Amino acid sequence: MFVIERNNYPIISTISNKKLWERKEKDFEIIVAFGKNYEKTVKIHKELLIAQSEYFEGMFRSGMKETITNTLKIVDFDFKTVNSAVQFFYGQQIPDSTSIKEMFELLRFADKYFIEHLRDYITTFIFLRLTPANVVEISNAIVSSNFAMKLREHCSDFLVACFDEKLEVKNIDILNEEFTVELAKNI
Repeated sequence: MFVIERNNYPIISTISNKKLWERKEKDFEIIVAFGKNYEKTVKIHKELLIAQSEYFEGMFRSGMKETITNTLKIVDFDFKTVNSAVQFFYGQQIPDSTSIKEMFELLRFADKYFIEHLRDYITTFIFLRLTPANVVEISNAIVSSNFAMKLREHCSDFLVACFDEKLEVKNIDILNEEFTVELAKNI
């Protein structure tokens, strides 16, 4: 886990969404199913969800069953990930204590649902926090995720810079083999 100073966050817009967050009459439910028959619900304004991505806009404009029932069931993400994404949509900050694993789950969520501003935010969030102590963990997470190519390039460049400056990189011996081969080409 990496903890950051509040004043180091990338800035996100909170102009119009804060008032929406405070209003109670949210008209759409995201049901997060996990385990055996366990579900938790996150409520959101349908128009805000539509504004987040072409995926959601297409879902609502196509007349899919989610449009009629005003619910979307998600089974491939945990509640914390979905709830964090919804809070982000309303302009709330990503919590200080968010782990690398949780960040990559949010990144995977953003990738699946084509939420560019969340993907860009998390990429920037992680990039600004690269250190010799966490770059291997982040690089390994990138390789196993098969997306986040921009972040992958940042990690590669960061590792090259660490080597050039002769900085000790924590856990370099467990750097993913595929990433190591790729890195060797850049040195």
